[in-house]
Amino acid sequence: MSTLTNTLNRIVACWEKNGNEKLVHDLMPGLSYAEIEELVQDLPIQLPAEIFELYQWRNGSKYEEDERWYLPLQDAVEFYLNRIEYYEPPFNEGNIAIICLFFYIFPPDSISEQAGYILIPESHDACPVIFETQNSEPSITRKYASLTAMMLTIAELMETEIDAYKTEERYQIWRKYNISIVDNALAKLTNDICLQSLVEIATDLTMFKDSRTVEPLINLLQSSSLEVDEVEQMGIRALAANILGYSGDSRAIEPLITALQDDYQTTREYARISLNKLRNQRASNFP
Repeated sequence: MSTLTNTLNRIVACWEKNGNEKLVHDLMPGLSYAEIEELVQDLPIQLPAEIFELYQWRNGSKYEEDERWYLPLQDAVEFYLNRIEYYEPPFNEGNIAIICLFFYIFPPDSISEQAGYILIPESHDACPVIFETQNSEPSITRKYASLTAMMLTIAELMETEIDAYKTEERYQIWRKYNISIVDNALAKLTNDICLQSLVEIATDLTMFKDSRTVEPLINLLQSSSLEVDEVEQMGIRALAANILGYSGDSRAIEPLITALQDDYQTTREYARISLNKLRNQRASNFP
């Protein structure tokens, strides 16, 4: 039995243990590989193996119109085809086309997001899972490195029964299975990064704070010799100042204080905001 299928069964076992028999009862029998191939033949993309395995395990769940939490494959495909008829794919990462295929899949217990989607980059093997959110603050439960990583995270959160308010404990479980998200973002944090690339990884850096990113971000904040034009340099410094506020790392305090004197007003404003987030009272001494 594969890791994904085994982990899905662990989640079902938790439902049974917690008295959620309806969730188990509403799961529908899985499809054969051939049945899945027939249903997805009109899609303009090749689905990852994880999606085939998910729908071989169970073909979604019975659902009411307003409770689409694990959509049967035929409905998910129809939903996607209808969407791309009217909308351009909403994501792209640099020069890599990313196609958004919506699946209503298992949401973690403790968050309100119901709509999950899987990003399928043309040149990536791993397909991240994203959850839409109405929350303006970064959440550690919005993004997963893959469908398997997501299920492993959810299964352990359910089995350990960690309180939803114990953010740090929950983050450590997320990190255990999704560290590649941080690693990929960190690999891009170099002195020759462009503003667009920094924008693309900003959410990952703020959602999943990692001490290894602090020094590279400080270097970007302090650098005035980036291989980009002056306007882009200002944007990079401002965004670095903003991201550092989420780090919770005291190493960012002195550089942010210095950034209060930056020539660019937005950098100064983000430096103030970030210092406030780091609870540094010294920020109030600067006009």
